[in-house]
Amino acid sequence: MFDFAWWLLSYIAPFLLVLTIIVFVHEMGHYLVARWNGIAIHTFSIGFGREIVGFTDKLGTRWRLSMIPLGGYVRFLGDMNVASLNDPNALENFDPQVRPHLFSQKSVWRRIAVVVAGPLANIIFTFVVLYGLLLGYGQYVTEPVVQDVLPNSVAAEAGVQAGDRILLVDGYSVRSFSDFQRLVSTSPERQVTILLDRLDQEIEILVVPEVAMITDRFGNEHRVGRIGVSRSVSADDVVKFYPDPIEAISMATEEMVFLVDRTFAFLADFLWDVGILNSLADQLKLRKSLATLQL
Repeated sequence: MFDFAWWLLSYIAPFLLVLTIIVFVHEMGHYLVARWNGIAIHTFSIGFGREIVGFTDKLGTRWRLSMIPLGGYVRFLGDMNVASLNDPNALENFDPQVRPHLFSQKSVWRRIAVVVAGPLANIIFTFVVLYGLLLGYGQYVTEPVVQDVLPNSVAAEAGVQAGDRILLVDGYSVRSFSDFQRLVSTSPERQVTILLDRLDQEIEILVVPEVAMITDRFGNEHRVGRIGVSRSVSADDVVKFYPDPIEAISMATEEMVFLVDRTFAFLADFLWDVGILNSLADQLKLRKSLATLQL
């Protein structure tokens, strides 16, 4: 019983807290842009299902915290449900002075702005958090210098040598050896371009990290990339780096681009593994072959 309670407090509670913050920021993006465009809002809810607590503001919007904390929604006046499906009878149900404030009666560009505002709010929020962390807490770094190269490894065959300093991986700046490890490990069986410095000469090499299976603390297996390089790290090797305000902008932006890039790459690998993309590729090849035969 104690172990279960500890599991809830250690993993589920922080997950729900972070999810709630992300959902709130996302829905607030929809809400603010809708207000700026004169759209009447029926409900702003964090969570789904039965309301736990809430209040109605002077503009008529119901703010509520709901029982199932796995998302949220902004429901506009005239929507049939929380999925914001348009009610075809909305115009008949509202007074003429209210109709111009319905979401369905706004221009296409205003509606697009409201829809895009949610993801955009999350992007801005993520940038602000990363930027603030970099300025306020800095970043622990270890020099991105290769210490050991395993014989017959991917790195050895590509020509990587001990003492090489890693500068870029796929265009991403490498400020710490942990950056290098992360960029390689998230690219199993995908070609990676590495720019390194060897005796003040820049050398570009191409490698395809091998797949290694690792098991996390929950017993789940994950595919990661390995090229066969390492370095030992002592306490003296780790330093704290504080970027200036301009450099922090670049670092935060690069981190966001990396997260998006690797997320899409992961999804593509997943879809390929389960056969969806593979099936689509086969169908495209078949259609191309048929078209060639017809010609």
